[in-house]
Parts: sequence; structure tokens; C-alpha cells
Amino acid sequence: MNNDPGELYRITKKDIAKTGIILAEAFRNDPIFEAIFHGKRSKHIDSFFEGAARFGIRYGQALAPSEALEGVAVWVPGDQADMTAWRTLITGAAFASLGLGIRLLKNMEVIFSPLEKNRRRLMKGRDYIYLMAIAVAPEYQGQGMGKRLLTQLFRESEEAALPIFLETATEKNVRMYEHLGFKLIDTVIQPIINLPHHGMLREPK
Repeated sequence: MNNDPGELYRITKKDIAKTGIILAEAFRNDPIFEAIFHGKRSKHIDSFFEGAARFGIRYGQALAPSEALEGVAVWVPGDQADMTAWRTLITGAAFASLGLGIRLLKNMEVIFSPLEKNRRRLMKGRDYIYLMAIAVAPEYQGQGMGKRLLTQLFRESEEAALPIFLETATEKNVRMYEHLGFKLIDTVIQPIINLPHHGMLREPK
């Protein structure tokens, strides 16, 4: 996988807090996280979303259009996609999420574990890139920031001849990603919240 982000900015540890805020704001109206967090915002929820940036820095790519952090995208090799207990400890994501409370964290493990199992089933025996998260800060939306991030992702996919796998909870996003060359390959109904999560795949051209 090409690790040169070109003109993009590589997110570092000093940016983690801000990336958590950007991701938390972007996913505030996501039906999955709205059901889990009931539309609330807090520093603990922001810290939870920092986990994606921590994973990207450690295992793959965590990029922004510039140091101003107009947006953020995180992707990792498929064999690093599962947020295991060991990986969350190594990256510090486990400690950052403790403020949410043990009961909520246990519920989230139940909610998201079927996604990991399904992803492993769908991609068994294949190398791939997992798009963990992508978001654009509200004040920069509509300015092509997301396109810049995805262009780099697609470039890496083509150069490495690897497909890209992602999950999304909204039909609107399904249509958007289909327009970008992804195909809907499966849907999982998540326990406790009983909401669908769609798995999508984009093959290299």
C-alpha cells in the first residue's frame, strides 16, 4: 500500500483531540450513533471517536486536506480492521473511551461485533483496504475536501490492486458511495438498536 499521502496532511498525535470532535460532529445524526448516544454530545463521546484517528496513525492512514483539519479520513489494511482489545490498548483508544461507562461500552461491543464477524466472512481470503471513517468539518462541507481524501484512497487502491470495504448506516450514503463505484454487498441488523448497517465494496479498476 502506498504510504505517501501526496499533498494531504498526515494526522499526528497532536491532532487527535480535534479529529475526535470532527468525527463526533459528523456522526451526530448517523442513525446508529444517534441510537447509541441519543443525540448527545460530550467530551467522552469526542474521545470515543478519537479511536479511529489513533488506529489510522498506528496501523494505516489518518489524513486531512491540510493542517487546518478541514476533514479527516482513516483507513487501514483489512487484517488490521478489527478493533481488538489489544489494539485498543496499544493505541490508547481503550482509555479514551472509559468515560462512556462500562455498561455502554459493553452494549457497543454487542452492537458492533456482528459487523466485524460479517466483514471477516465477506472478505475471507482477500487482502483489502478498510475505510474506517471519513468526515468533513461542517464549515468546510461542499468545498471538495471529502473528494480530496477519497482521491488519495482510490489512488492507493488502484496502485496496490486492492478493493476498498466500508460500512454505512444510511441509504443516502449508500447511493453516494454507489455513485463513486462501490457496490452494496450485504446488510447486517445490529443487535439492541435493531438498525441496518450496509457493507459496500469498491474493486480496483
